[in-house]
Amino acid sequence: MSRYLCKATSSQRQLADTCKQQLKASVPLSNIKFNEFDAAFILLLTSPGVVACSPGGHGACVDFPDNAMLASGLEQMLKAGKVVGSVCHGPMSFVGLKAADGQPFVKGKK
Repeated sequence: MSRYLCKATSSQRQLADTCKQQLKASVPLSNIKFNEFDAAFILLLTSPGVVACSPGGHGACVDFPDNAMLASGLEQMLKAGKVVGSVCHGPMSFVGLKAADGQPFVKGKK
């Protein structure tokens, strides 16, 4: 066995199986009714040991900024006074996002 290969532990296999199941059951963005939620939290998980599967890493830097469907949904929530937040690469979904007053959502935020 190469020193660069390692054998997956049973917990790693279980995590991979859980992620596969979650991906198979994921809901297309077009099916999400943003107005039915009280808050949006854009979370991108790529860390081992976290039982959740979402697109993460640098792919979000390409996929999120120009995603009109995501921007529209988040802007609906902002106009309704709902909470929108994110971590990791999630803030890429805020590129071009407008607050309820029409100003950039990130204006004045640190």
